[in-house]
Amino acid sequence: MMLGRGLPPFGVGIDICRISRIYKNLRSPLATKFVERILTPEELKVPFTLQILKCVFTPSPDLKDGRDPKMGKAAEFMAGRFAAKEAVIKAYSLRKLYYRDVVVTYQNHLSTLSENETLSDSSQKEQEPPPQGDRSKERHGPPVAIIKGDGIRENVYARLSITHDGDYASAVCLTMLENPGVSDES
Repeated sequence: MMLGRGLPPFGVGIDICRISRIYKNLRSPLATKFVERILTPEELKVPFTLQILKCVFTPSPDLKDGRDPKMGKAAEFMAGRFAAKEAVIKAYSLRKLYYRDVVVTYQNHLSTLSENETLSDSSQKEQEPPPQGDRSKERHGPPVAIIKGDGIRENVYARLSITHDGDYASAVCLTMLENPGVSDES
């Protein structure tokens, strides 16, 4: 199926996010609200996510001598998720999406789902966090996005690439637009 004048029915989105901006959000009194606005309930049940965001949910006293390394890791993680969800929202133009309409997970986690499981059930299938220093089990295949169905459309899956360098996290999303000629927005 082709879109318009020979364009394939793909959606592509990209975003970049400053990690230090997210760090400031996570050190603020509204940090928990910020995290809950970006991540879905399914994502917040994943053991690795809970482990890396523990410093946000149980904050330590302010450091007087500089950055909190655990909070820095949490900010890096959240900046990657923020950029990924922004990239998905830009790539998937068939309906208006919000951050909590998009679940970021890994491809190998999808293969453990049965056809009858819901997204809520799938988050419990995520692997336990890796031992300290062992990042080999942290990810299972490339990252993917699940765009939650809206009652009219079923869940849609999209490819993601997330990267971090210096003070920036960026993400690219590629998705198929199942019916590119129809959009809910007028």
